[in-house]
Amino acid sequence: MTTTSSVQLSRDGLIVNGQLEPLYSGTVHYWRLDPVLWAAILQNVYDLGFRMIETYIPWAVHEIAVGQFDFGQQDPYKDLPRFLQLCQQIGISVCVRPGPHINAELTWFGFPVRVLENPAVWAYTANGSPAIADRLPQPFVIPSYASETFFAETGRFFDVLCPVLTPYLAPHGPIVACQVDNEMCYFFRTQLYDLDYSDDSMRLYRRMLAEKYGTVQQLNDAYRAHFAAFADVPPPREFNAKTAADLPYHLDWAAYKEYQINTALNRLGAMLRERGITTVPLYHDVAYSISTPIDITTMQAQPNLDFVGTNLYANQEEYAHTLARRVRYQVGTQKLPFVPEYGAGLWWFHSRTHTPAEEEFTILSGLMHGLKALNFYMLVERDRWQGSPITHHNTLRPGYADFFARLSDLVRRLKLLETEKLAKVLVLQNFDLNRYEAVADTLQD
Repeated sequence: MTTTSSVQLSRDGLIVNGQLEPLYSGTVHYWRLDPVLWAAILQNVYDLGFRMIETYIPWAVHEIAVGQFDFGQQDPYKDLPRFLQLCQQIGISVCVRPGPHINAELTWFGFPVRVLENPAVWAYTANGSPAIADRLPQPFVIPSYASETFFAETGRFFDVLCPVLTPYLAPHGPIVACQVDNEMCYFFRTQLYDLDYSDDSMRLYRRMLAEKYGTVQQLNDAYRAHFAAFADVPPPREFNAKTAADLPYHLDWAAYKEYQINTALNRLGAMLRERGITTVPLYHDVAYSISTPIDITTMQAQPNLDFVGTNLYANQEEYAHTLARRVRYQVGTQKLPFVPEYGAGLWWFHSRTHTPAEEEFTILSGLMHGLKALNFYMLVERDRWQGSPITHHNTLRPGYADFFARLSDLVRRLKLLETEKLAKVLVLQNFDLNRYEAVADTLQD
């Protein structure tokens, strides 16, 4: 059991004031919903059997000018304190997700445009060009998670946000957990030699080499090289190994990509802790990867991360290859087998919305394979989403709402999230083998 000041993490969920709270929740994006309906929407969430929700807190929504923030003083849609107060009044706990990256199908993934337009923040590709996130609805330059300018900007956001959140932390408030960033995986550009070759990233890369080898002579022995200092070591920009003896140089670059992600997450977690988010667990959601550049074992061992979950969007046709495989991996590797985003509905650009029967199949399959914690994304509908059980007008969608009401009753009556799957077979995955596969890849000209 991992202990924080007020909320404890257990294999069965969160222990709040000595009582188990299963991590069984649904997503509600307050700023996308009419604040006049907030109370009624939350009551419908409660009536469907949910005693916990999660929400992003988008930086770009609340920063109305450089250094100026609105948390309800001007726009009622942004009144986060009121939303949290309503949750507490109704009896709903909250997991907050303040980013700085949140995605949420927002145009700039939650970042202020001015931050993304600053070249000092940019990640660069192997050929020296800015790395572009080619995402709907608008491409943007990917920020580097080694950029000191990026961390300074994020710190100024946290300086304002954290005092808003701290009065609502458990045990006296509804906030029981806080997510550190979101799906940190180079904005889905995970090919090994793609990025990040920014100056700050190169400094972090050489710091990792120094930590690993201790002296440049030991690095030279491993690389069969003659570098005078760690600062002289160039990063590989493509796979050009001729023999097995050339592989350590490339494998260290693969290890660095994992190191960069884990270091950034730990640093962001420390920034939240330093600003008062100290009484609740900090967690991160992995987008989908179970191999490099994501190293879940090392990630959840970071001092400023308490647990890690992996998101899951799958239809019933993907049961064997995606759903069952990923859930088994989560159950065997994560402190708390948790899906921070379990699809309840789909993005707007999907050609077909899952039926209630399909959602029932995929969700029950995840529970069958041993999941212990789930957050349904999106429990309440919003723009750029389809198929939620509660609409943004606060009506219950026939079929979908019925299923979630039955699911909540089943989970509660049978205490499904407090059970353990009995597994007679242990299947191990060779993580290092994935690194070898990654380093042998190459970008096309």
